[in-house]
Amino acid sequence: EKHLLASFEKKGLAKSFAKRNWDGALPDSEFGDFLAVNDANYGGMKSNRYLLRDVTYELTVTSEKDLLGNPVVNAKVTVNLAHEGVWNVPLSGPYSGYLRTLIPLGSNISKKGSFTEDRDDAEVIGEIVQLDAGEEISYSYEYELPEYVWDEGTYYLHLHKQAGTLADRYRVIVKLPQGLTMESDNFDVRENIGFYDT
Repeated sequence: EKHLLASFEKKGLAKSFAKRNWDGALPDSEFGDFLAVNDANYGGMKSNRYLLRDVTYELTVTSEKDLLGNPVVNAKVTVNLAHEGVWNVPLSGPYSGYLRTLIPLGSNISKKGSFTEDRDDAEVIGEIVQLDAGEEISYSYEYELPEYVWDEGTYYLHLHKQAGTLADRYRVIVKLPQGLTMESDNFDVRENIGFYDT
């Protein structure tokens, strides 16, 4: 679990921290798929301490081919937020924040959020979130992954945790076309479907 990020003006020290993935940078989009979900508390209270994040990432590998001859992969991200605070606990009033979901650059987004941001390293989908204590809300996005995330039959995924949050739950489901199988050291594989749960 990451709870600290570091940034340095000295290039050697910055490079050393980046090499260990301690700088919080997103992975290079050219090396596979990634998903980063983070939020910023704008409400002034500490109600984000009571926010539970549950993310489901569903990938459907189709039998269609892209320009590079790789399978077309459709993705769906569902982010559920639950405010588990109560009104009589100090600093657990309404939560006001900005939710960002970052996905690989070049993804073709078909079901968007309320906002998008321009970045050089990722596509960003954003939402303004307002939650009272005891409330839940769900956001869902759909997109086609860019060609480069599939490399000669191999798929790589980097789940990028937001520093300072407790163990957010991520579930990943990968579905291959009927008749195909997969192998993985990290996924629970059942013929053409793989499951991963943090």
